[in-house]
Amino acid sequence: MRDRRSGFSLIELLIVVVLGSVVVLAAYQVLTSNSQAYSGQNAKIEAMHTTRSSLDILVNEIREISVGGGDFHWGIQDRFLSRILRAYGIICTLTTSGGPLTQQNLNTVTTLKLGEGFTSGDSVWVFAENDSTTTTDDDWIRAQLSGVTETTCQSRAAQVLSFQSTTPFDGDTVRLGSPVRSFHRILIGTTNSNGGVFIGRVVGSGGWEILAGPVSSLGFVYLDSMDNVAISASRVHSIEVTIVVDTDVPNVADTLSTRIYLRN
Repeated sequence: MRDRRSGFSLIELLIVVVLGSVVVLAAYQVLTSNSQAYSGQNAKIEAMHTTRSSLDILVNEIREISVGGGDFHWGIQDRFLSRILRAYGIICTLTTSGGPLTQQNLNTVTTLKLGEGFTSGDSVWVFAENDSTTTTDDDWIRAQLSGVTETTCQSRAAQVLSFQSTTPFDGDTVRLGSPVRSFHRILIGTTNSNGGVFIGRVVGSGGWEILAGPVSSLGFVYLDSMDNVAISASRVHSIEVTIVVDTDVPNVADTLSTRIYLRN
């Protein structure tokens, strides 16, 4: 008897191959699209995290700058120089050289130690009240410390601050209860590190300290109390900050702009 069984024809096999290829290609495109969407979403989240963490750091730094205290020194598009409080004390005793009080130079003061203490060589600012009946002649006078000794005052931790011999104020201008301050000079801006751009700061004469990043760009606009561009450092009341973070994924980036007000 003749075997009537037969296989697929060539046309049938070609149809199956074509349909199978279409299904595989469609599945591959779906997987590729999902993978790209996942990568883009992760890149966007990472960029948003970078911009917001960078902004949080800048808010903390800028809010330490006093509007009326002369803390802001200068600023350009991507960096600015200011000072922030490093040490603070309240005078509880003081000693002067001989002669009438109005002719005495201040030799040492003992200050209550409030937080981080002073160190020898610090440049400090001492509040001079002058005439106690008016505020028009009050002033902050700069002086240099020649020595610092740990002690106690009123049963609390204190420091004896010794001034250099050329102290620029008389004994009657500084009174018990007057504050003494020292400051750090802080440079905030962008710096290159490991092939990327990062937000960093320089404290005093030190090197760059990385704070956040990497970022694509950082921009500052300095505004006065009337929301106009400030014409001098003393007129800066707020800083408009713009942070841009690009990613390796095309067309995926994050930009964040906000205004940060200086401390009153």
